[in-house]
Amino acid sequence: MALPASGYFTDPARTNAEAKQGLDDMRDVVADASGSGYLVAANNLSDLASPAAARGNLGLAAVAASGAYADLSGRPSLGSAAGADTGTANGNVPAMDATGYPAANGSQITNLNATNLASGTVPTARLGSGTADSGTFLRGDGAWAAAGGGYEYVSSTVPSAVASITFTGLASGYDYILSWVNLVTSGGVLANSGLMLQVGVGGTYRTSGYIESHLDYSGTAASVTDCIEFGSMWDAGGGGNTAVAVVTDPANASVKTGVCGQGCQRSSPASAAGYYNTAEANDCLRIINRNGNTITGIMATLFRRKRS
Repeated sequence: MALPASGYFTDPARTNAEAKQGLDDMRDVVADASGSGYLVAANNLSDLASPAAARGNLGLAAVAASGAYADLSGRPSLGSAAGADTGTANGNVPAMDATGYPAANGSQITNLNATNLASGTVPTARLGSGTADSGTFLRGDGAWAAAGGGYEYVSSTVPSAVASITFTGLASGYDYILSWVNLVTSGGVLANSGLMLQVGVGGTYRTSGYIESHLDYSGTAASVTDCIEFGSMWDAGGGGNTAVAVVTDPANASVKTGVCGQGCQRSSPASAAGYYNTAEANDCLRIINRNGNTITGIMATLFRRKRS
């Protein structure tokens, strides 16, 4: 059985019966596909004589057959990335997921806009060189430097009948101010009641080796070698000793600790200046009464300032 020839149905001499027979023949050929040269729907075009020629006739590009990125015309220039796997390992192309960019080493990503930082805190080590702490600030040249100009509070005590007033834990690289208000002594007036300021290491205080000059209880210049002396302490009825002393970088092991200060003892000046004549790391200070009697006062306070 074959399909009617070309022009079969347009032939004016064709009778109705012949035309009907031709249609029946076409129906039978399509139904059983027994004829040669016909496409069968169930074959999904696999029975084409030349699929390549068919694609060409349809105007399809080569990529329709290969599926290869290299056969795609007008493709973006991806270089070697076109053939790379996705991932975060060396040679991979990172792929975004539902939460954003995958975790990867971004050390080589440059020219980032800092205004886009939306959360977190930049570590101080990334902001500048040097050590960032409560006593430093970030300078315009990108270095952490000591805050200049002001002293910071360290500690204070209210002495009441104590044998000595001590301050420990002094740190290298700092100048200190020690102030005391209305210190008085018990059991004696004037005689041998000098207010002694001494430095020490680890709680062991130096009792010799000082070079200094001070005003004694009568306002006369004097000097001792066992301390820096700020005049005398009187009893409560005689009036207290009040002064401020600057101690220069006492915990620096490479320099000698210097002390100078000014104050008053009763109605006379209580000034002193000098130094401990050995370079060592003095990490503590103490005030004692030369006659060994106890000390009472309103307050003694220590401040410090980091050296620039």
